[in-house]
Amino acid sequence: MAPILGKGLFLGAGAKIIGNRPIGDRVSVSVDTVIYNQEIGDDMVAVTDHNGNVLIKDRKKEKCMSQNYFRVKI
Repeated sequence: MAPILGKGLFLGAGAKIIGNRPIGDRVSVSVDTVIYNQEIGDDMVAVTDHNGNVLIKDRKKEKCMSQNYFRVKI
């Protein structure tokens, strides 16, 4: 089974989603970040810190990365 990917998902270079947990709308996953069998809610940002830990944070900006890049309303 594959994960359910939300609208406006942005994956940085080398980012990976492994498992079958849902990924919300307007989620950004940073460069080289691996999401392994973890659910992520809407409007979140996933980053890898300098120790290799994946951190899931609330998005601070009004528009997600996909909205800024493609200039579309999601």
